[in-house]
Amino acid sequence: MVNSHRHEGDTAVTANTSGDIAFAPMAMPLVSGPGAIGVVIGLSSKASGWPDYFGSLVGIALVGGVLYLCLMLGEPLLKRLGRAGTRALNQILGFLILAIALQFMVDGLRELLR
Repeated sequence: MVNSHRHEGDTAVTANTSGDIAFAPMAMPLVSGPGAIGVVIGLSSKASGWPDYFGSLVGIALVGGVLYLCLMLGEPLLKRLGRAGTRALNQILGFLILAIALQFMVDGLRELLR
């Protein structure tokens, strides 16, 4: 229910009073999406024996542990940062993603023009 209402008598009361009705489950598609599956396929295609598979498995487990910590500590961190700190962090991370995207484009154009 994105915009639920409770009826008390004849008056409808909106359950969400903050005005933000967005629901964005962004963690799961980014964590277990096509990129993660592609990395697993790439690692397994370069593996030549059981030690390589075991190393890949250890790496996946370590990334999973770090991801778990990030997701568990994310809410307390956001509460500590507050609204302005969260907005500033979003802008900084957005700029970082923009810089990475531009670097990908520059690298691709260099390869194309060679």
